[in-house]
Amino acid sequence: MNKLILYILLAFMLAGCNLFRQENKKEFSELKIDSSKISKNSIESIKGIQINPPLGWRNLNSLIESKRISLGSVLHKDESFSLNTKSVFIGNSPNQLMTISEMIPDSNSANNFVENYFNFIKLKFRNDEINFDKLIINRHATDKIEIKKEGLMSIRFLTQTSDNRIVQIEFTLPVKDYEKVIENIKSSIATLKVF
Repeated sequence: MNKLILYILLAFMLAGCNLFRQENKKEFSELKIDSSKISKNSIESIKGIQINPPLGWRNLNSLIESKRISLGSVLHKDESFSLNTKSVFIGNSPNQLMTISEMIPDSNSANNFVENYFNFIKLKFRNDEINFDKLIINRHATDKIEIKKEGLMSIRFLTQTSDNRIVQIEFTLPVKDYEKVIENIKSSIATLKVF
């Protein structure tokens, strides 16, 4: 009898987890622009990408050095890429950031870069909560990666311009701020235009 109750409870818990994951995926499936939650001015820090930051988020206007990231350290392949951050915006707290970066793979990894990057993320953050999703934003295919780790979360959007630049738009925030800023982030990403 006790085993039966345990199995029933386990089934409910698993169903609840699946429902949470489905709701999480739906979060960005129907994006709408709320002009009261975004900056009036769009930015084009990378050729072929235009977006309005969330309302009140300030451009740091600081020069950021290119960062070299080795996929091989995790995937055990001789692959790496440069992350060239072009714009950084800060929200209402220092831990709320929006970065717009170009990802430049080595010639060895260019063909399968996005797939390799996903595998890199899965392995690097294997002990954390990770969700992947494919979206269409303004008729353009965009990949979403959400990572939760130690009270912080990262929501990354990867897209490719017509001249094959791979661009990552990342929102980083404390998990406790999620409810306060998610509608602003959704309105911001809804303005994304890729040329």
